[in-house]
Order: sequence, then structure tokens, then C-alpha cells
Amino acid sequence: MDTSHNVPPLQFNRRQVLTIAAIGVAGAAAAPVLGIPTPAAAAPSPRLPGEVGRQTGLISRYGGTVFDHIRVSIGGDQARLFVPQGIVPGASAVPVLWLYHGTGSSHDALLGGFRHIGERAVDLGMVVICQNLGGSLYTSDVAQRHQINGWNYLSGIYGIHSNILRATSHGGAMATEVLASRRMPNVRGAYIVNGVYDIVSLYLTGTAAQHDRIGNVFGHDLALMKSHNPARHPGAAWTGARVRAVYSQPDASDPTVPPQAHAKALIATAAPFAVEASVRTHSSGHATPSFADSDAQATFVRWLA
Repeated sequence: MDTSHNVPPLQFNRRQVLTIAAIGVAGAAAAPVLGIPTPAAAAPSPRLPGEVGRQTGLISRYGGTVFDHIRVSIGGDQARLFVPQGIVPGASAVPVLWLYHGTGSSHDALLGGFRHIGERAVDLGMVVICQNLGGSLYTSDVAQRHQINGWNYLSGIYGIHSNILRATSHGGAMATEVLASRRMPNVRGAYIVNGVYDIVSLYLTGTAAQHDRIGNVFGHDLALMKSHNPARHPGAAWTGARVRAVYSQPDASDPTVPPQAHAKALIATAAPFAVEASVRTHSSGHATPSFADSDAQATFVRWLA
């Protein structure tokens, strides 16, 4: 496993890695922000680079948007995408939802726990992507490299107007790292449910399984963990950012990712500097609450306005 202390800075891919001619598409249509492609005007997405499979003509159960589900390999890392029909390579002003899965999950979360928010997002005219990011690797160099590759891949296909991050549990570490370190441009906000924020705290005070899992990722090197810990960022790193944290109350109700060391600490750090540092609580422990998808959709609408 790569345990280098030096994570390369995000290199924006300003070149289109594909041209419209190269994939046989002429006059690519632009998808308006928050626009919903209608079935009459929709066109399936042409084959994407690294594509390994797809389902076409799926319909959102919420807004009726027609979309394609496409599985791709990005530098060897697997990812799944929901692409509203009518958004094709070369399209501009494309909003993107980036999904960050929990421990033990993968890019397949887009067909599981993230399926509902994925469909709600295509109703908002968003391209949705869930990367594996190497598995359950928190903010390791390997995971961050896959994230950078994902950005370069997607921004090389579409003209991305804005990005929103949605994370659950373990995925909260990457979402907060991406936002605080500005590893992706034009991030409108991060919506985090029961999310990890302080990986050092989780390593030192979590369960034996969490200690071993995080330790194995970082070689039990505490200095390396600290240099990759989202909680290392000062409050000023959150200047102009938007974050909404959803967590369980009372604190003892979620012993897996204790809110006082994660969601509450994140909000306390970000609030003095962020444009928004809002919270919504529930009593479901570490389970995702039933309101999360509708609340996230409403939040995305507000952030994209």
C-alpha cells in the first residue's frame, strides 16, 4: 500500500479527454442546471471511456426523469454513474453529485443505500457518481489518488458547473477532506450523514475493529494518520464552504461514529467561517434516518440556486 506522506495536488484536466467527433456525437446538448430532461427530447448517453456495462432508459420513481446507469473503470477503480438522458459528452453547465460510501461498501452503494438520493439527483438534472475509491481507505493516498482520477475523468467528459458531496459514515472523511482542502473546484456543499471527521480519534478511541481497520490503512503510523486527518484543518479552511451534518442524539445513541468527536466537532470548527454549517438530528443511532433523502434533495436545490 502506498504510504507516501506527499499527496499530489489536484491537477485540473483542462483538456477534453474525448472529443465529440471521437465518440461520434455532433452538436452535444447542454443540460441546464436543475433542468429535467423530458423523454421526448432525451438522448441516451454515448459510450463513455472505460465503460464496462450499462442499463438504459431507467426512470426515476420521484420525478420521472429518464436516465442511464453506467458502470466504468477509472484507472482501475470501479465507479457507477447515473446520467440523465440528454446530458452527453461535451455538455456544459453540468452539476454533479459525488457519493461517498461507508465502510465495507463500494461503488455498488449507488444501487443500494444511495439509490434513492441518486434518483432524486437526476431529477435535478445532476450527473451522479459513486466511486469505490479503493474500498474502505478513508483519506489515504490511494483513496485520494482515485478521487483525483475521478475528477479528471468526469471533468474531461462534461463541462462541470458545480459539485455537491454526499457522504455516509466512513465516507465523511473523504468528503470533508475534499471540501476543506479544496481538492475539487466549485463545490457548493457537503451533506454528511453520521460521518467520520476525525480519523485519529476513531483510531485511538473507537472499537478494536475500527482501530485495526484504520491502522491497516495507514500502517499504524500515527503521524501519517494526522497528516491525512480532515480534523487537522483549521477553521479558516472552511471559509465560504457549506456543510450540513446529520447525526444521532443523544451522543451515546451512535457509538460507531460518536457525534461529539465527529459531526459536532466538524460544525464547531466550520461554523465561524462557513457560509453554512447546519445540522439536523435524529434518533436512529448509526442508521441513516428516513428523512435524509428528501432533506438532502431540498438542500441541494438551495445550494444550486
